Amino acid sequence: DELHGPVDGKPVLKYGAFSDAVYDKHGNLWITSWGGAGVYVLNYQQKKMALVSPVRDSISRETYSIRCAYVDSVGYLWMGTAQNAILRINTNNFSFASPSSTNIEYLNSNSLKDPSLVFNIVFDINTNSNSQLFFCTQNGLLRYDYQSQKFSNFVKDHKSPLYNLDIRALVFDNEKIWVGTNGAGLHLLDKNGYNINSYHVADGLPDEIIYSIEKDLKGFLWMGTNKGLTRFDPRTKTGKSFTLRDGVQNYEFNTNSSLSTKGGLMVFGGIGGFNCFYPDQITGEPGTQKVIITEIKVGMNEREIADKPLQLKYDENNLSFQFSSLNFYRNEETQY
Repeated sequence: DELHGPVDGKPVLKYGAFSDAVYDKHGNLWITSWGGAGVYVLNYQQKKMALVSPVRDSISRETYSIRCAYVDSVGYLWMGTAQNAILRINTNNFSFASPSSTNIEYLNSNSLKDPSLVFNIVFDINTNSNSQLFFCTQNGLLRYDYQSQKFSNFVKDHKSPLYNLDIRALVFDNEKIWVGTNGAGLHLLDKNGYNINSYHVADGLPDEIIYSIEKDLKGFLWMGTNKGLTRFDPRTKTGKSFTLRDGVQNYEFNTNSSLSTKGGLMVFGGIGGFNCFYPDQITGEPGTQKVIITEIKVGMNEREIADKPLQLKYDENNLSFQFSSLNFYRNEETQY
C-alpha cells in the first residue's frame, strides 16, 4: 500500500525511490530519498507534513543520494549518502512552519579537516548499548566519538582485510559485533575492534555477500544474501539456507532492507518484494521421514515386496534393494 500524507491523504512517495524511514522523539517520521527528492517529514498526530528541499553538495551542486538514516538518543538525524559524506540534522530544532530553514550539517573530510577520512558509500548506521555510533561504509566499519566529534576505523588491525572492506550490515551481540561484507563473508569482532572469527561458504554460508543481518529472540542470525535467506547459529557455527523453494521473494536481497520488531517479527526486502515471518515458526527441517523399500532383487530377478520373511537358497547370495523417502520436498537434501 502507498503511504498517504497526514494533511490531504494523497500519496507521499511520488518521486523516485526512498531509502529509509525513522521516527524522532517528537513523533515525526523522517523519510529519506534515494533518488534526490529530498527528506519528507510527517506527523500524523498533528496532521502536518513538510519537505526539506533536495540536499545538494555545496561545491558540485550534485543532489545527494541518501542511503540510510538513524536518529540517535540526542535527537540528531544521521544520514549516510553515496557521495562520500554524512548529513546531520538536529530534529529538536525542526519546525513545520519553516522547513526550508532546517540546518543540515555536511560531515566529510573537508568539513572535519581530516584528509584520511573516506566514506565512499554509507550503507547502514546503528548504535550499541554504550550509545556509540557505527557506520557501515564502502571503506570499512567506522565509529563516531561524541566527545572528540571524530570518526575512526573501528577495526584496529591495519593489516586486517576488514580494515577498508565494503561493509554492508552489522548487528550487536552483547559487546561483540557481527559484520556482513560485500564479498568476504561474515565476521565476529570483539568490543575493541579485533577479529574473533570469520565464516565463509566453506563454513556453510550460501554466499560471501551479506546485505543485511538481524538477530532473533533466540540468538540466531538471519541474513539476506545474494543467494537467498540464511539462518546462522552462533553456538554451533552452522547455517541453513532458504531459497525460492521455501517461498523466499528472490535469491537476491537488498542492502539495509531488513528489520526485526520487539514482538519477534522479521522483515527482509529484496528485488522481488518482502518476506515477513516469525523465526520460531520456521524450522527448515522436515523432520524424520518414513523410509520404504521400493525394490528387492535376488541376482537379476525382482522379488515381491511383502510383509513376511524373504527366504533365500544357499546359492542366492547376491541380494540388492532400493529404498526411498516419501518426502518429495527438497528431496535432494534428504540424508539416509
